[in-house]
Amino acid sequence: FAVENWLHVGGTHIDTSDNYRTQTTIGKTLAKSPLPREDVFVTTKCFAGGFEATIQCADDNLQMLDQFGTNGVGYIDLLLVHYPGVMKPPCRFNKTAPGCEVSTIPATNQSLQETW
Repeated sequence: FAVENWLHVGGTHIDTSDNYRTQTTIGKTLAKSPLPREDVFVTTKCFAGGFEATIQCADDNLQMLDQFGTNGVGYIDLLLVHYPGVMKPPCRFNKTAPGCEVSTIPATNQSLQETW
């Protein structure tokens, strides 16, 4: 409802994130909006967990924002990565696993270069 009203009053920038859990609502609103997709600037955010996790997050956001369709894959205008860190592999999907009290490890120059 808020995004629909925002677009109705002339807003053109929508901000979302995995943490907000608003992507599916925004995707549905964009789909039924009379505005062309290229007239709306969509920003979303991912928590860094390494290269693969960031790519997966981007794909998940595209899907939740309803940007996969008969015309191919749509796009996100701006993808923000919260911090360039490296997540411990066992903690990626289970932050309560043993040893995941702190789920990231300090990034080395090499790991940052490989990821970013």
